[in-house]
Amino acid sequence: VVRNLNRDGIRALENGVRFGRAVLLENVAEELDVVLDPLLLKQLVKISGNLTVKIGESMVPYHQVTSTALRTATDSYHGRRSPESNSLLSARRSKSWPTWSSGCT
Repeated sequence: VVRNLNRDGIRALENGVRFGRAVLLENVAEELDVVLDPLLLKQLVKISGNLTVKIGESMVPYHQVTSTALRTATDSYHGRRSPESNSLLSARRSKSWPTWSSGCT
């Protein structure tokens, strides 16, 4: 669970992507942090035969079973998103991402 995208939060996100762990980002603001763009848009780059994704300043090995979920601080978030956020989340939904299993906590 990542509550803030500070240095420790970005490191936790990197580890989730690297090792294929589910990552829950809590308290996501109306404007999504640009650090999330390559991951949410699944902008993968093949380096030496391995898939990687840029998170912050690092190119992180991308594990195929990585799952990311966003949770907002407000209940009415869906009606208040900016057009940029809508586009990004729509692009994210159109990708074939793994779904959360009922056993995830």
